[in-house]
Amino acid sequence: METSETKQWIVEALIRLLKRKNYSDITITNITDEALLGRRTFYRHFKSKDEVVELISLQLVDGFADRLLVEKAETFDEIMKTYFTFWEENIELFLLLNKARLLYYIEENIETMIVKVALKVGHVAGDTADAMKIVENHKYEFAYKLAGFWKLTLVWSEEMPRKSASEMSQLIVEFMGVIR
Repeated sequence: METSETKQWIVEALIRLLKRKNYSDITITNITDEALLGRRTFYRHFKSKDEVVELISLQLVDGFADRLLVEKAETFDEIMKTYFTFWEENIELFLLLNKARLLYYIEENIETMIVKVALKVGHVAGDTADAMKIVENHKYEFAYKLAGFWKLTLVWSEEMPRKSASEMSQLIVEFMGVIR
């Protein structure tokens, strides 16, 4: 995902502010002051601070897809290891977004985001419409698995010490009964 340098400055400013303030207390002026930009510049790129959170979420999902490609993760076990390795490397941001209750964008759009990842890495053929048909045909199974998997990720992220990516992969493979 390509992002302009200015958008990235705004993203980074919001992240820095979240380390010091509650999301509800952060204003557009706070963000622009932190980014050393004018309010007009902010509004050229975003309509609201929620759109900045949306971009952060999309960047994370895109980063995960890129990581799958680099790792050439194909099997369920490899995908799980890559998934938890990715989040471990981004744990500070994940925990920050969770503490600020800003993981909602990922949670509300998880099906679409998983489809984007699957298409980008080639695990699903066709286009977004084709992939969404697959999701629709298996919507209950998909919803059940994604909700459980997301909750598992939240529990793991708060664990201290956290299990390693390999330990999590092994655990999930075992309780889901997946053949390696």
